[in-house]
Amino acid sequence: MIVDIYRNLNRAKQGKAEQWSIRHKGLVVGYTSAALLKDATTHVQDGAVETIRQSGRKQVCAWFVGEWTPTTVLRTERQRGKDIPIYAEPFTGGFVGHHVSFNPRHSDISVAQRFFYSLDARPIAPTDRFRQVYFSNTHTAWVIH
Repeated sequence: MIVDIYRNLNRAKQGKAEQWSIRHKGLVVGYTSAALLKDATTHVQDGAVETIRQSGRKQVCAWFVGEWTPTTVLRTERQRGKDIPIYAEPFTGGFVGHHVSFNPRHSDISVAQRFFYSLDARPIAPTDRFRQVYFSNTHTAWVIH
């Protein structure tokens, strides 16, 4: 199933372990503390980034898109009258890759040049494809080209 995965800052603020939101066709279909995407790309919504910079309010503006295989459902959580599944981690153990991050308040780049950044500050362009992206239970994302 092709999904979007992004870090849900509201769940982080609430202290919940499952801080990654899984979205399919525009609707959140689950949360997880860790996930694995295959054949993934990045997506940044420039308009949302500008809104964040101007208003200071949080909103979803960047995510990874890729192939996700659902894992075991641990439990469900009631939200807006629906039961949203909480998924188990895809595996235990380590993952070797490049750490990536995104900061919409980065003031030194124009809208047209917004990128995710790897830990070594190498920009990741929207056209870059990744064999795998691991969203860890330490709330970080790691990529393998």
